[in-house]
Amino acid sequence: QRRKRYVSLVDSLEVQAREAVIGGKTSFEKGELLLKWLHKNQMSQGYHSAQTDVSVILDDKTFNCVSSATLYNILGIRLGLDLRAIEVPDHAFSIMYDGTEHADVETTNPSGFNPSRDPAILKEINETTGFSYIPYSHQDKRREIRQTGLVAITYYNHGVMLSKDKKY
Repeated sequence: QRRKRYVSLVDSLEVQAREAVIGGKTSFEKGELLLKWLHKNQMSQGYHSAQTDVSVILDDKTFNCVSSATLYNILGIRLGLDLRAIEVPDHAFSIMYDGTEHADVETTNPSGFNPSRDPAILKEINETTGFSYIPYSHQDKRREIRQTGLVAITYYNHGVMLSKDKKY
């Protein structure tokens, strides 16, 4: 029953997201509009480092890097955007492709579309999450993953939290 409710909610969010990105002329413009819309709406209650589940975003509108990237990618892919994720040490974010061009999407911040364009955005992301952005030029620290990889990171995060709580 919970899954049915969440699928229905994601379906509803997709309809709203389509409306929110209608003014975007390019994939990148649509991706940026989607990110801003998510932060005003479904991710409006802010960043919480331990909140790794999409179900919790859907229930209480809080997120962390993994859950925000997952929801962003779910909706963006439904809108026809070419999205994947990047895993870096202790952090994750999205990456969007348009042909041979790409843009990182730091989903924890409403201004996080192509964040390397503005040092102030990078500073804000670091202050919010405690993580430093790792740009494309440091590929040895970045690993591109697909949606299944985001699910795997969600489970990994649960394991880390359980271990910290000594719930083996």
